[in-house]
Amino acid sequence: MEIQRVRVSTFKSLYDVEARLDHLSVITGPNGSGKSNLVDALMFLGDTYRHGLEFAVSRAGGYENVAYRRTRRAKKAVSFEVDVSMSAADLSSSRNYYFMRRHDDKPFPAGLDLRLRHTFSFRASSQKLLADFEVVHESLQLFSADDEPVLDVQITRDGIVTQWGNVRSSGLRRPDVTVMFRPFLDKEFDWEKWGRKPGPTELSTDFLRFMNVASLMADHVEQIRVFQLSPHLSRSSGVATPNAELGRHGENLPGAAHNLRRRDSDSWSKIESAMRAVVPGLQSITTIPTEDRRLAVQFREAGVGRAWNASEVSDGTIQTFALLVALFDRRATLLIIEEPENALHPWILRQVLDLAKATDKQILFTTHSQVVLDYIDPEVVQLMWMRRGHSQLRQFIGIDPELADGLVSGRLSTFEVYDSGLFTEAVPRGFVEVGAEEEDE
Repeated sequence: MEIQRVRVSTFKSLYDVEARLDHLSVITGPNGSGKSNLVDALMFLGDTYRHGLEFAVSRAGGYENVAYRRTRRAKKAVSFEVDVSMSAADLSSSRNYYFMRRHDDKPFPAGLDLRLRHTFSFRASSQKLLADFEVVHESLQLFSADDEPVLDVQITRDGIVTQWGNVRSSGLRRPDVTVMFRPFLDKEFDWEKWGRKPGPTELSTDFLRFMNVASLMADHVEQIRVFQLSPHLSRSSGVATPNAELGRHGENLPGAAHNLRRRDSDSWSKIESAMRAVVPGLQSITTIPTEDRRLAVQFREAGVGRAWNASEVSDGTIQTFALLVALFDRRATLLIIEEPENALHPWILRQVLDLAKATDKQILFTTHSQVVLDYIDPEVVQLMWMRRGHSQLRQFIGIDPELADGLVSGRLSTFEVYDSGLFTEAVPRGFVEVGAEEEDE
């Protein structure tokens, strides 16, 4: 399963932005174009599916700091569309909280290729500053590999409205799809049979978990992880907990490393092997308890009488180690790393990019780096820019079709084209003439 597409409307500067994600994606663009807002939107999605919409809005600073505004808040609802791919393995994998079986108990076809879309919108009940927000729309749609609509499920507090499409195009039969969407397609569906109706700020995925394909999708999307790593914070001590995770800026690196070393010896060996490009004589990386009963990282190098503490190694060393711990943590489904080039030598950065290409998780980089842009397939690079207060996003090779062949063939350097000033979308707004602003939406 992978996230194929996310469409965001009226979230911060993302008035209407569609991001199509590959297995490895790169987004670049001038400062102030909205890259961080897109990252925030993806993190918002993860929080929504992991903890609920109200938590996600609160963590993002409240509705007033989420909704698009220029001189006043947009009246349009904040809206998200999330498309995920689904295969037979995804539908029947034992890693899920339930087993999804066909109506006749046969396995799903091996070549099954489906796309599930979850859409939800929410807005303030009035234009008052402290007005409550509420969900105003939620739906699930299933598509075949050929983008044929298979099923449309509109979810309301009053009940469920369904519209069947071309089921045959999916390679399944109606009873199979009915099982996938249980209990929404029950003949006499009633929220009260499943506990209660959704509250004003709740989505169906908040409390109908472990039931259907929406739950399967939520279980995947909630594992989005975002990192903007800082060598300074990565050096701090950590805490050992059963499921320790690396913080967004590198906090708790010792705890996350200890957890990974203890639970996944194969990944840990790959991390130590990759770190030998930075520290050639590296023998091992360990975590030790500190005097205040926390954890610290140590690097042991051949020929050196004692191990190096995190405070004694270079920024590049600790930054690379934090990147690798994030990269090899199998729990993340979509790993978003902002500016991975920070503090890294170009050769080390290329090694990290090679490891990123080989991993089984989706990865999204935001960057200005020449090394990254020229080392990655130009077809997975997207350009973001700002126009009249709205963030815009497009595939880089689609900005100027006349340059596409040269970029794909390698005759043209992605970074040189990006840095050339040939098109204003890639140039910081302070260096080009800014047109008149449109009237507020």
